[in-house]
Amino acid sequence: AKETLDIYAPLAHRLGIQSVKWELEDRAFATLHPRRYAEIQQLVSQRRQDRETYVSEAGDFLREELARAGIQHALITGRATHFYSFSEKMTRKGTDFYEIYDRGQGVVDVLLGDVMGKGLPAALVGAAVKGSFDRHATVGALQPAEIVAAVHEDVAERLIRLKRFVTLNYLRIDVPAGTLTFVDCGHPAVLHVHEHVATGRSAEYPGSVNLPLGFLADTRYEQVALPIERGDQFLLYSDGFTEAEADDGDMYGEERLAGTLGALSERPAQEAVDALREEVLAHAGGDVGD
Repeated sequence: AKETLDIYAPLAHRLGIQSVKWELEDRAFATLHPRRYAEIQQLVSQRRQDRETYVSEAGDFLREELARAGIQHALITGRATHFYSFSEKMTRKGTDFYEIYDRGQGVVDVLLGDVMGKGLPAALVGAAVKGSFDRHATVGALQPAEIVAAVHEDVAERLIRLKRFVTLNYLRIDVPAGTLTFVDCGHPAVLHVHEHVATGRSAEYPGSVNLPLGFLADTRYEQVALPIERGDQFLLYSDGFTEAEADDGDMYGEERLAGTLGALSERPAQEAVDALREEVLAHAGGDVGD
């Protein structure tokens, strides 16, 4: 099986025989990692209907757009990712996950989460939690705390059984109402940059702490609402920023992060983020683990 992955599957790829390459990779993967193969097979099976619906709707949309452009005959096909490829992508991607949900009329939800642990098992948990958010965040008029509670109800039992938990931030930015509503579940706190009467433009951490998903089965989630104004900025980040260590063990930390972001806040957003990243990398000697 190892020889198949190292020699024969790449050879089939070079020869342009993709179907043979996928078949060889999946068979070798099932032999080398039978439990992992079964986990991915179960996850893919559970979401088969959602995937088929998505591919069908995407195909219809593309055909309509092509017809508008005067292209009447086009072959549009879709295929599911095969299991070995799924495993490789999940292993490389890690355990952070995020999504932006456009609710229309100037309202946007933002999700950022992280699964305790590393490797494929944690990545699979992240995919399942992200899938639950995808379902609940796009249906009805639920508040952020209600969405998080619905996802917790979906996944808490499995997370506890697997001895894993998920930290996350779920935010709703409502531009017409001028509010930010968020649920913080044990994740590094959101940084809010705004104009302060006493100190001028500065960054601070709004207070709100809920337990991570899967920490306890019986958990209530509370949300916090803040007024926002034109020019306000928000930073969502992973603990790789605040826990980046210098050679002497000094961590970058939340206070330093807030100070740096406040000093950069007059710059364009992308420029500020790039400068912040360089600052953290410089502190850690060019190596940030997460």
